[in-house]
Parts: sequence; C-alpha cells; structure tokens
Amino acid sequence: MDSSDLTALHHFCMLASTTNKEEAIADVIHQALNHNYVFVFGELLDTPNVLKLEQSKFKGVVSLLRIFAYGTLLDYKENKASLGLPDLTQLQLQKLKKLTIVSAAAEKRMIPYHELQEKVDIKNVRELEDMIIDCIYQGLIKGKLDQKSKHLEIDFAIGRDLRPGQIQLMKHVLSEWCDRSDLLLRTLEEKIVQAVNYQERQKEHKTAFEKRIEDLRASLKVAMEAEMNENPELQEEDPRVSRRKLPRKGPPKKGKSPLDFMTRLH
Repeated sequence: MDSSDLTALHHFCMLASTTNKEEAIADVIHQALNHNYVFVFGELLDTPNVLKLEQSKFKGVVSLLRIFAYGTLLDYKENKASLGLPDLTQLQLQKLKKLTIVSAAAEKRMIPYHELQEKVDIKNVRELEDMIIDCIYQGLIKGKLDQKSKHLEIDFAIGRDLRPGQIQLMKHVLSEWCDRSDLLLRTLEEKIVQAVNYQERQKEHKTAFEKRIEDLRASLKVAMEAEMNENPELQEEDPRVSRRKLPRKGPPKKGKSPLDFMTRLH
C-alpha cells in the first residue's frame, strides 16, 4: 500500500470511530469495501465500534469485512447464507476477485490460468488476463503473463490480513525455523572447526615429511663422505671428484703411420 491508500484507510477508521450509529458504521464499511485502492482492512476491523456492530443486525456486514480482510470469493459463496452476508456490488465483486488472486499468488510462484479461472469464477481467458493486468498496475502483485503456456508467474504479492489464530501459527512456524537455523549454524561451526583442524594436521604432516627428507639427505651425504675418506681410491672413480684422462683422439703422429713402417722395411 502507498501513502494514499493508507490515508484512505485511516479516513475510514476515523469515521467509524467517531460515530455510534450502527447504520452509519455499516455505511463506512461499505465505503471502504467499494474504494478502488483500499485492499487491507485489519485496522478498520479492529476498530471498537466495528466490533460492537457484530452484536447488531449489521453483523453480516462485519462478516463481509472479514471476508475482504483475509478471505476469498469461494469463502464468500460458501458462507453467504450461513453468515447472512449482504450482496456484493460490482466494485466489491471485482475487488474480492483481485484479493483472491493475491491469496493464490502468495501460495504459488506459478499459477495455471485454469486454476485462477476457477478461483475467481471467470470463464473467459481474456477477461482473466485483464484482471491480472489490473492487479499488477495497482501493485497488488508483480509478475508476468505467459500467454503461450497459459500461466501466471509470480514475483511478489502484497500481504493480506491474518486470520484469527494465524498469528500463533506464524509464531510456531517462525520458532521452528529459528530452531532449525540454530542447529544448522552449530553444525556449520563444527564442520568449520573440523576443517581447520584437518588443515593444521596436514600442514604438520607436510612439515614433518619435508624435515625427514632433509634429514635423510644430510645423513646420506655424511655417509658418502665418510666412505670416501676411508677409501681414497673411490674418489678417483667418482666422476664428481675427478675425471679419468681418456686417450687423446686424433690423426697418427708423423712417421708413425703403417705406410711409413712398410716403406722403411723395403
């Protein structure tokens, strides 16, 4: 609801609070139900003069206000006779249908056309789409129409007034949600501690392994040096200590070739 909607609602609440005439209070309720931009009625419903009206011949008007506060078109049809609900004006009928769409949008993110048509008692698809578009323009819902797949995709819906006893149910649901959240947080904290400890152990194992490698290298070096000191001849054979002089390769020296030798024999 924007500021203008709240102003209108407060206006009706003030009117209901400043008169003691039952007929005038009932007329204020009808004005609120016919208003184009008032879609929340809890504050008006809680007005003392409105609650007193339940003990009068206008109690059906208060019951109708409750239907508009948190009910649907189906609730109106099922309880019209038993609660003595008055007939709806055309404006009230259209508003209750829009509120029925809002209730459906609060329950599902994707609503097929045929479900909405049944809920709001509209046979024509084009008429249903026009009403959905009105709901979007009035800020009651946010979403988009999928005309090809024939469904409404919901992004947002305004909150409606709570039914009697629904507050306790919401408290219970929220309390359970908080308990589950606390349990999840404790579990995550335990997993984090386990992960940190595992990482520390891995680092310790890596450090110990690297130190062991260094110790082995140092021990091997000491052992090799000790063995060479005890056996000097190994140093000449060790290519890291000295290299053997290999025979020089090249052409034979002058006068030493086999041809020269044969010449001298002759």
